[in-house]
Amino acid sequence: MGFITSFLIITFCAFWVYHIYHNWALPRGHEAFVAWYAFIVVAGLMIFDLLMYIGLFDTSLIPLLNSLPWVNGNIVNGKDFLWNSGILIGIDFGIVPTQNMDMIAFFILISYPMWFKWFSNGSAMLWGGSEPYQQGQWWVYKPTKKPKKDDKVALTPKET
Repeated sequence: MGFITSFLIITFCAFWVYHIYHNWALPRGHEAFVAWYAFIVVAGLMIFDLLMYIGLFDTSLIPLLNSLPWVNGNIVNGKDFLWNSGILIGIDFGIVPTQNMDMIAFFILISYPMWFKWFSNGSAMLWGGSEPYQQGQWWVYKPTKKPKKDDKVALTPKET
């Protein structure tokens, strides 16, 4: 995927996790949805990026990416693609991966769960948390609802 592309995917998936959770109206008892969703997204991206970094897709995916007309064969291997992932949209950063960059790539890969957690917390603040009383800040943009008509008789103060 590339480090920038993976970061954007994590940001998007984490930002919408609570919105998806609340709008699908999952019944109580499915509180683990957010945890499993996070695990699948983050672990999937980490595994794919790790396999690309060690060169597993050099013979299958890299020739396919190089066949795109705007790439012009600039992707040498998986490491090159991960560091220059903007090449798919026509932006070549010109980063040449060296052996010293392996430690930086390792720390970027293990930071994926942190980024997911940070953006999902932001999502909970915006859309609301997992409890019904946690409405989040999105209520500001919701249209106001007409209050239901109360058929009960108005209560009078107790006479003492």
